[in-house]
Amino acid sequence: MLVAPAVLLLLLFTFAPAVYAFVLSLLKVHVSGGLLGTTTERVFAGAQNYTSTLADAEFWSSLGRMLIVAAIGVPSVLFLATLFALCLDADRARMTGFSRLAIFLPYAVPGVIASLLWGFLYLPATSPIGGDVVDYFGSTTIFFAVANVAAWGSSASTWWCSTPPSVPCLARCSRPHRSTARASCRSPCGSSCP
Repeated sequence: MLVAPAVLLLLLFTFAPAVYAFVLSLLKVHVSGGLLGTTTERVFAGAQNYTSTLADAEFWSSLGRMLIVAAIGVPSVLFLATLFALCLDADRARMTGFSRLAIFLPYAVPGVIASLLWGFLYLPATSPIGGDVVDYFGSTTIFFAVANVAAWGSSASTWWCSTPPSVPCLARCSRPHRSTARASCRSPCGSSCP
């Protein structure tokens, strides 16, 4: 009974749209009414949409491009998130509060703003990072450019969300060479160490 609200929200906002999208994928729009196409109706197409998609060469080439971006982006996100977590938990880490904010900031920037920002950074006319020298929109460099945008926005969330707040805090509190009192040690979420 306690999970009923969560299950209801899951059904309404996850499963119902998925079922509706599947039903729409089995239909096609039939336009009639002469030259202006004034009448449209949805007609059952069955698996015809799927077979035509699977037979299209552009679908397979776009799937291959997506896999290339994922092969570049996912390892870089995991590497950067691990690097950030290890660097911030190091004994000699300074300015950890500012560093946490600087690392987490790309996650807080909305995707549309990040797209515009990286678009201006990659354009040759406005790029401060060598856009007039490097063609970021070339046939091979575009994969690295897109993976860079994905890694920039995702590494902070991977680092922040995959590390329990109490683990770095307990590690800092249990170090004998630190003079920090146990009560003053705080986790990223603000709770005290046990």
